[in-house]
This record gives sequence, C-alpha cells and structure tokens, in this order.
Amino acid sequence: AATIAHFKRWSRIHMQLVPYFAGLIASFERDGLPLMRLIALDYPDEAWAWTTQDQYLLGDRILVAPVQVEGATSRDVILPAGDWVPLLGGAVVSGTITAQAAITEIPAFVPAGSLLVLFPDGVDTVLPSTSAAITTADDIADDREVWLYAGTPARAEHAAWNDDTGSIGGAQWTWSGRPAGAPPTTALFNGASVPVTNGVATVTGDGTLEIGGGTLTIARGSPTAVTTVRLR
Repeated sequence: AATIAHFKRWSRIHMQLVPYFAGLIASFERDGLPLMRLIALDYPDEAWAWTTQDQYLLGDRILVAPVQVEGATSRDVILPAGDWVPLLGGAVVSGTITAQAAITEIPAFVPAGSLLVLFPDGVDTVLPSTSAAITTADDIADDREVWLYAGTPARAEHAAWNDDTGSIGGAQWTWSGRPAGAPPTTALFNGASVPVTNGVATVTGDGTLEIGGGTLTIARGSPTAVTTVRLR
C-alpha cells in the first residue's frame, strides 16, 4: 500500500508537469535543447556544471539532484549562482547545500522568482476516456495551476510562460517575483479582493493578480479559464 501511495503521488506530480513538458518539447523542436540537459547548457560559466554526473536540469528551470546512495536521507547539492527555492516549496538557498531527502523525496530546485504553469492536481491522463471515474486533460480544458516562487527573478525567461497545450493558443503568464515570507490572506485581482487560503488563490479570466508583494499577469484570451495560484 505504501509503494502504491508513493507511486501515485509522484505520478500525479508528473501529470501536473505536462504543460511544462509540452513547452520543453517545443523548445527542443525549435532549438534542439533536450528536456533533460547538462546544467552547463544553461549555466556555461559554472565550471563544475560541465562535469557533474549526478545532477541535471529538467528544462530551463528545474534542477534535479537524485539521491543515489542506498539508505541516504540527504545529499550535497551544488546550485548555480543566485538564489534557488525547493520545487515543492521552502526556504531560499544558494551555493553548495546539504539537501534533506527522506526516502520518499527527490531534491529539486528552481531559480528564485520562477513561475511554473501546470495542470491542476487530479488529472489522470492526457488520453480520451469515457469513464466518469477518470479525469482527462480534455475535462479540465484550459484550467491551469500556477506555482509562484519567492525571490527576484534573475532571468526574465524563468518568470514567464507561454502555454500552447490547451485550446487557447499562446496563453501567457508573467511573474514579478515576491519577497520571501508567509503568504498573505488576501490578494487583488483586477482591483477586486480575492481570498488566499494557505497560499492558494483562484481567479477566472485574464488580468493582474497582486499577491504577497508580487504581480502575476495572465493573458489567455478566455473569460472562463480558471487559474489556481499556489505560492511556493
């Protein structure tokens, strides 16, 4: 049962990343940049990044450092210059760190101030299905979940995304970054107050969301598309 629960959790995270993967495939087709890449491709000035064999970049903004020692619950991770934030949320870190990693966890980090556009949690498959028990990508249409990371973006491309995985061509999000700290309890969307619960807010349509000292701009061309925002 524990194994199934573990596999289910990471399968769902993998499914949420589908819009990100789709963007990476487009990048590969355009520029030849692989989905899994040598860190030096994005950080050529980091001498260590040319030879490291136990860390890699998943796309342009997720650095993964798998634990490869049996039984270990931590490992040293070298991060490129600048501030980074754990993928699933946490304190801002930099330099060479010792990442804690319980047997269920994979150390992964994104540059501070980054934005990730994902499927909402709960999508089971990108394939069609007639079963009422299965949620497909078609069922969520153009609804998306956006993870916003604390800090100031060092690279503009890490704080922006163009999502072509839905019916809305060229849907765009841009994020200003925000100061690190506890999430707020309210935010403003197009000037109107929206509640924030445990760092999560939900808005519909296009506009500007002011949240936690940062600004998220949504330009999707759909008045009904739902964006669930999660502060990390």
